[in-house]
Amino acid sequence: MHKDKKHLISNKLSIKMNLQNIKKQNFLSPLNQSKTLVLQSDSGQKNHTDSDLDVMDQIETQEPPLYKVLILNDDYTPMDFVVYVLKTFFKHDDISAEKIMMDVHKQGSGVAGIYTFEIAETKSMQVNQFAKSNKYPLKSTVEEEA
Repeated sequence: MHKDKKHLISNKLSIKMNLQNIKKQNFLSPLNQSKTLVLQSDSGQKNHTDSDLDVMDQIETQEPPLYKVLILNDDYTPMDFVVYVLKTFFKHDDISAEKIMMDVHKQGSGVAGIYTFEIAETKSMQVNQFAKSNKYPLKSTVEEEA
């Protein structure tokens, strides 16, 4: 145990010395100092100062478009299976899953969830594969949110 304690103290000293060397090399300088950032691109290097980066921070970004995952009605898939799918793949509680299932049954389709395109497409594919593997014709589609 005595060796472990010496080893631990030795490691702490080593870390402290490395930290001092880093500070000497000015790697840990304050963030408010003006620095030049060099970015490498295919056309060569371009230098950006802090003021250029401030302008870049001011550029507005747009939210990605959202897409609905619709569950489509069919005459063969049991209502309990649709509720199970809504609870499993879309994390609905019992009440909301039953309401969506009734929309599917009465209106021909129901919105299971609204997501970005990649997530909506993945969930729709998972539902379709799960239904097929359980020998049900249940289908889901993806539609852009209006």
